[in-house]
Amino acid sequence: MYTLNRFLISMKTINSYLLLGVVFLGILSAQGQEPGYRRVFRLNPSKNQNFAVSGQLLWHSRYVSEGVNNLPGSSLLASELQLSIRDFGAGVWWGKGLQERYNELNFFAFYEFELRPIEFVLGVEISTQPSPGGPATAELFAEMAHQPIPAINLFLIALYDFIEEQGGYIETGAEIPLSFAEVRLNITPYSLISLDLGYMSEPRTPALNHFQFGAIAELLITDNILFLTNLNQSIALTNLRDEGLGDQWWIETGVGFEF
Repeated sequence: MYTLNRFLISMKTINSYLLLGVVFLGILSAQGQEPGYRRVFRLNPSKNQNFAVSGQLLWHSRYVSEGVNNLPGSSLLASELQLSIRDFGAGVWWGKGLQERYNELNFFAFYEFELRPIEFVLGVEISTQPSPGGPATAELFAEMAHQPIPAINLFLIALYDFIEEQGGYIETGAEIPLSFAEVRLNITPYSLISLDLGYMSEPRTPALNHFQFGAIAELLITDNILFLTNLNQSIALTNLRDEGLGDQWWIETGVGFEF
């Protein structure tokens, strides 16, 4: 989760955020227009560390991203390892189908910076499917986070696939972090809505893709190890309905670490 400075809401701040969102949407649309609220919820190493290592191992009841079940009839086991040096980071993500023959190997790198009151992440992700021999692709991604009031985080995430799909995708939403210090538990309800710009389907005209909501729970076992689980529901909107796809629900659960 993002750690943001607390400040009072103002019309100037809201207008700035909306303007940035519109500009960003326009840039992606001009390029011909993916995680989205990322498929694996990543640990965010503390920025005050010169060097940090984090990772996690998660079981997914369904492999859902962008509102689509990517592996019907099978759950997924996913692991991730991330190295960070101050504001730069890189890592690898590996997913394996448990009932179906499927492997996916992704490499990513990113840079984090802040233009108050908004935090940014810019990065690239290369995705391969060694089994069953699927195509490799590459995506540029950008994330923005903003806290208009202390209890609510707003986010906007944009992705552009410049090899396989040559299209874009945007998600925007809100999350409400709730902390229960006495049991070292954090629960974060969230909701988001997505817009497809040629990433999920053609034609490359903007279309609402899906609405998603859920909750993420993180229980700190030690100062460096946590148990995490989340429950998610996706409701198909115009783009997915036109493709004959429906609603999805899924659970992700596992452990994470950070040193």
